Amino acid sequence: MNALDPSLLHNLPAISDAGSLSEEAATPALNACLDSLYAVVGTLPPAVGVVSLRLHVAGDTGRVADLRWLANTLVARPQAGEDPEDVCGATLATIAEHLLAATFPPSADGEDTHITLPFIFE
Repeated sequence: MNALDPSLLHNLPAISDAGSLSEEAATPALNACLDSLYAVVGTLPPAVGVVSLRLHVAGDTGRVADLRWLANTLVARPQAGEDPEDVCGATLATIAEHLLAATFPPSADGEDTHITLPFIFE
């Protein structure tokens, strides 16, 4: 059994009002990123809580210019031999690694976009 059943990880991506990249334009790149993220998170030791972050997508390149953590209540589920700080750190590092590598289409007007993503681990 995987340490975390991917069906227990929920996300509700929302593109904020700030920015000109449309949800339709951002969705394929975001889905590709999330698919690879879920595959890796499913192999990590289990954790519970909410993690919320905001991506700053550069309008001229579509690259993620910054990732800002907005909320983090992540705690490791008790498991023999696992350091709780290591479990949470590995989960956050994995999320950051995948989302910072995402590439979105450049916006038509070159304006930046902010994408807010909450993740709920149960």
